[in-house]
Amino acid sequence: PVRAEMLVLNGFSAHADRDELVEWATDTPELPADVFLVHGETKPQEELAGLLKAQGIAVTTPARGERYAFDTGRGWSKVPE
Repeated sequence: PVRAEMLVLNGFSAHADRDELVEWATDTPELPADVFLVHGETKPQEELAGLLKAQGIAVTTPARGERYAFDTGRGWSKVPE
């Protein structure tokens, strides 16, 4: 089951392009510590990851079926198979 607080993020379309996503992620008072890329084709996903990493943002691109546990205030960890 997913236990998460849902928030509305205004400011971009669900179909934002790579540059719009980078701008959105970096145009904040505090950069996100971690970003998970879970949608899209491999090559564009790798390009986006590279741009975000160049801005100092840690990026994870989980493989299909990989699971992660998230804990408020403590970050995340990969769940063993």
